[in-house]
Amino acid sequence: MRSIIYSIILLISFQLSAQGNLQFNQVLTFEGTILNGTTLTPEFTPPTGKVWKIEYSNLKKNTNCGNQDLEINGVPVANNGNTTPIWINDQDTVRMKYTCGNTLWYFISVIEFNVIP
Repeated sequence: MRSIIYSIILLISFQLSAQGNLQFNQVLTFEGTILNGTTLTPEFTPPTGKVWKIEYSNLKKNTNCGNQDLEINGVPVANNGNTTPIWINDQDTVRMKYTCGNTLWYFISVIEFNVIP
């Protein structure tokens, strides 16, 4: 009985395949200054057929007046620059949000990969 179950699992696993292989393309950095009264950086999206590995993000604030969040599709996923690698595809957007009204500088470091079928 076990051998039959293992055989079925093995046959099913041969039918499954990955969505594609990844090939390094380039390293990207997004940086800029956000003026008073704005709480969101621009949105950034991988081009079609690419995926991004977000390595690091940070906001440099003039004062210690609030949190910063890295948002994927509008949902906070990391707080105060504590970004572990996060993967997004060409259907996702990334931006940073903060709760402070001072002028600040933002930085997002990304590794871009091509998806090879």
